[in-house]
Amino acid sequence: MIAKVTTFNSWVPVRHEPSSASENVTSLLFGETAKVLEETEEWLKIQLEYDHYIGWVGKEYVFESLDILKTEVSLNKNTRYTGKGGIIYVPVGGELLGSYITLGEERLLLENNSTASDQVNLSKIGEQAIKQFLHAPYLWGGRSIHGIDCSGLVQVCMKIAGKKFPRDASKQAMEGERIDFGDHQVNDLVYFSQNERITHVGILLNKNQIIHASGRVRIDELTEQGIFNTETQKITHVLHSIKRVSL
Repeated sequence: MIAKVTTFNSWVPVRHEPSSASENVTSLLFGETAKVLEETEEWLKIQLEYDHYIGWVGKEYVFESLDILKTEVSLNKNTRYTGKGGIIYVPVGGELLGSYITLGEERLLLENNSTASDQVNLSKIGEQAIKQFLHAPYLWGGRSIHGIDCSGLVQVCMKIAGKKFPRDASKQAMEGERIDFGDHQVNDLVYFSQNERITHVGILLNKNQIIHASGRVRIDELTEQGIFNTETQKITHVLHSIKRVSL
C-alpha cells in the first residue's frame, strides 16, 4: 500500500466516506501531504500531515509522495507551475515542492523561479483574510479561494502566519487566552454557538467589525449579542467567546 500522498491539483476534496456523493469534510491543498491509512480500488483513506484530519480522497486526484524536499510553504501569495501542457495553480496555503514538478514526461517550472513570500505576521491575519479571501464563496470543508468555510478561513490565515491550528471551530476555540467583550482587539478570534455548541468563527478587523465565511467571506458588525448582518439587519450568529492566540 502507498504510504504517503500529495496532490498537484490546486485543491482536492477530502470526503467523509469513499464516495463522490459523500460530504466534503476538508480539503488537501497543493503540495500538502497525507498518510494513507486504508485503500480500496478507487479511494484512499488519508490523514493530513498538517492538521491530522482524516477522510477519503479519490485515487485519481493524488500522487505518491516520495518525501520530496520542499521549499517553504507558499504563504501569502498565489503562484503557479507552468509548462507546455498548461498551468497548475498553487493557492495561498499550498506547499511548494521545489523549482519544478514532473507530470508524466512533462516538467512544469515554478513561474519566474518564484519562492514563497515572507511569512505573514500573526498580527496581520485579519488583513490577509481580506486580501486573499474576501468574497470567496462558502464551501463546507473548503480551504481555498475557490470555496472556504469559517474554520478553514481561520486555519489557512493562521497557516500563512506560521501557526499550526486545528481544523474545526470547536477545537480552535480551545486555543489561546479568553478575552472579555470590550477588551477585544484586532485579530482576536471570535466564536459563536448554537445551543452552547460552537458552530462558527471569525477574525476581528477592529472592535466593531469581523470577517467570516457565511454564504461568502464577508465583513459584518460585531455586537455583544453576536454578528449583526448589515444586509438583513439581523443577528445571525450568537456570541460564545473571544480568544487571543500568540505564536
